Amino acid sequence: MLVAQVTTNATRPLTAPTGWTLVNLTTSGIIKSGVWYRVVQSGDPASWTWSFSGVTGQAAGGIAAYAGVDPAAPLDGWAVSTGLASSSHLAPSVTASTVNGRLLVLVGLSTQTSAVPAAGMTERWDRASNSLLAPDRVTSETADQGLVSSGPTGTRTVTSPVAVASVRHSVVLKPLTQSGVTRYGYTGPGDSGSLVQSSTGVTTSKMFVLAGGVMVSKNTSGDRWSGPNVHGDVMAATNSTGVKQGATFSYDPYGQPLAGNPDLVSGSLDYGWVGQHLRPTETGFALGYVEIGARVYVPALGRFLQRDPILGGSANDYDYVSADPINSYDLDGRWDWKRALSIAAVVISVVALVGCAATVACLALSVAAFATSTVASAANRNVIAGGGRRSDWRGFAGDVALAGVSFGAGAVAGRVAGSVGRSALASNGLRAGLRAYDSAQAIGQSVAWFGGYGVSLVRGRGRL
Repeated sequence: MLVAQVTTNATRPLTAPTGWTLVNLTTSGIIKSGVWYRVVQSGDPASWTWSFSGVTGQAAGGIAAYAGVDPAAPLDGWAVSTGLASSSHLAPSVTASTVNGRLLVLVGLSTQTSAVPAAGMTERWDRASNSLLAPDRVTSETADQGLVSSGPTGTRTVTSPVAVASVRHSVVLKPLTQSGVTRYGYTGPGDSGSLVQSSTGVTTSKMFVLAGGVMVSKNTSGDRWSGPNVHGDVMAATNSTGVKQGATFSYDPYGQPLAGNPDLVSGSLDYGWVGQHLRPTETGFALGYVEIGARVYVPALGRFLQRDPILGGSANDYDYVSADPINSYDLDGRWDWKRALSIAAVVISVVALVGCAATVACLALSVAAFATSTVASAANRNVIAGGGRRSDWRGFAGDVALAGVSFGAGAVAGRVAGSVGRSALASNGLRAGLRAYDSAQAIGQSVAWFGGYGVSLVRGRGRL
């Protein structure tokens, strides 16, 4: 559906093109501003002309296109207000009867200026006339915002740098009851969407993730460039010219939006929390379900709706990353604590190598690393194969054997160190002998243990 706004001199006759329906035309001081709509039809021209019925003059305005609007009853409500000599322009509240509508605020101003849309709204145009004559110096500005609930929309405040007269329209578009099909296309082996199509197969959005995590959505209604934070959540969006569109978005650790959801692609399935990773959020529902790989996740609950396909993968079958969403991800619905054990084994092994400068530290860290790697090895032998589970006990036994050999080599190195120490004691005295003994034992055990454990770790990682 098309929505148009035109602002001109209050005394000038204004005639809309054939086929456009007038919502309201209101005067304030020396200007008047009107809103019209039209359901798109086959054969529509590329541009439309409003006329002054033979009178010369200028105007400012624009036309925006909206998909998903009910063509039989496109308006869910509207209201208008006016003001004189003010830089703050309060658009009235409208009561929406349905969820998932779209609020439009269309403002006409009585001079050539600019306007700043209300917080959280996406600006569609901000145009001023070119006339040098006072009666024709006007500005039109329009912004919109998706609604997630029915009821009063609340007022919206548009500001201008100068005090002027204004006409402020608030219009709510009624969403089309979904009786058709929206198709989501995939161009790779993963589950990250690449395009959106209408029920007739027309591509309405294409999604691309660029280097650095920026996502670009090429839409029939205009391109959107979205920037993520370090967690991969969409924080802000711009149009193709770099002008910010809408609010700055934020989320709680479990993914609940704190400032609304971005509007990046066509349809109600959009990208916000972990949007950089193309995990879509269903904005058409109040709970805002997130499709995460194998399961559906509800940020308001911090829980999945389906059982974890990985047996023992988290704290319980429906938990999200063992209640640690700040330090952990689950981008496929199969987060596994066993991965964390493998990582911990590597970290402790590196610390053990550094700590082996002292004999006691070497012993303690070696035992910790061996215990962690053993548990991780045992856990990671449970792999998915042919829809079931199998246990690679031969691989596990090999890992344990290699680790044991490494400890045995360490013990041998200790004995060698003892011989070195005794020789030094005999030739250089007690203090030099003990120092040589400690150094040789620590180095020998470190090299022998870490070499054997490294082979074990490589073998284990090769099977994951």
